[in-house]
Amino acid sequence: MKPNSLKLSISAFALLAFSLVGAQDKTNVKSVSGVKQNQYSIEIRFDETDTNKDKTVSLNEFKIKKKEQQTSNSDAQLEKQYARIDTNSDNSVTLEEYMAYMSKKH
Repeated sequence: MKPNSLKLSISAFALLAFSLVGAQDKTNVKSVSGVKQNQYSIEIRFDETDTNKDKTVSLNEFKIKKKEQQTSNSDAQLEKQYARIDTNSDNSVTLEEYMAYMSKKH
């Protein structure tokens, strides 16, 4: 393997770092390699929702995740929420769109 050929996402790096230091409660860590804990949490949720790992979340992936969370929202409500997140209306939500939406929400 050539130097610098191994690339990790921030979330993968954070998980590796947590496992190496033995952190018990990942949500209480204030920062991970300069990334705020809230951004880390948002990226983890995004990665969990992006089941096909294409770095975007489709409406179907979004609905599946919300239903796993046992939300009482109807399909129409979920579609409206998805449309608010998908700011460029290209029928896919990027991490940047998701982070912008979540930062407004909190």
